[in-house]
Amino acid sequence: MTRIADSVPPRGALDPPTYAAFIRAEGARLLAAYETGPASARVPACPEWTLTDLVAHTGRVHRWAAEIVRTSEFPGGGSDTVPGPDGSELGPWYAESVELLLDRLAATDPAQPTWVFGDGGTAEFWSRRQAHEVCVHRVDAELAIGLRPVVDPDLAADGVGEVVEVMMPRSQRFGPHRLVAPVLLRCTDHAGRWLVSPPAEPGGVPVGTGPALTDAEAASAAATVAGTAGDLLLALWRRLPADELGRRLTVEGDHAAARAALDARVVP
Repeated sequence: MTRIADSVPPRGALDPPTYAAFIRAEGARLLAAYETGPASARVPACPEWTLTDLVAHTGRVHRWAAEIVRTSEFPGGGSDTVPGPDGSELGPWYAESVELLLDRLAATDPAQPTWVFGDGGTAEFWSRRQAHEVCVHRVDAELAIGLRPVVDPDLAADGVGEVVEVMMPRSQRFGPHRLVAPVLLRCTDHAGRWLVSPPAEPGGVPVGTGPALTDAEAASAAATVAGTAGDLLLALWRRLPADELGRRLTVEGDHAAARAALDARVVP
């Protein structure tokens, strides 16, 4: 059971080789969507970006994370400070970015203390974070070219856990939280379920438990949002179109509380 705190969880539900396999597979799918094009296609979740911008961003994040793993320190600036390629070099440059990241992760002890989004992190954090980074942006790329993305249930369930454990608490330090009551997130195709509650004290961060809950803990929720792990993940990352939320997710109980949980910040 994981409790959200200022420190990040030591690891996700998957092991580093599994995360590495997902990084490689999701990166290949992102690149395939880009090559299908057109490169000028707009990204629905990030309308200021084209498909070209999306691939460049993701490659920069891979290289930024690889540098963090190499040095164990925050490299200064952010991923946008990483130089990108010129024009037609984007595809090969992105493929190289994936390999650079995977090589660095493979060469590093997963338990090595490393700068992360919180205290007490290790290099293994970046295996998990980059698997979900590329997964969400692969979804973006496929949506941009008119496909209907599907996410592996094991990766998606771990991604829901990462949102609850890492991204939501981190992001809500940058602004007021929106949670109004405890909400249960329940996968219909996976055993995982998480309870997310408002901060225990003013100025705090959301409190969560999961993916294994007692029935008493689950029953304390004011609302339950249920759906496949993939649909829950995409809803939390705002990658489900508004007109599909009601069809692909089921809400029981306090709809306002459920809506607030789905609207909670996941990026600063």
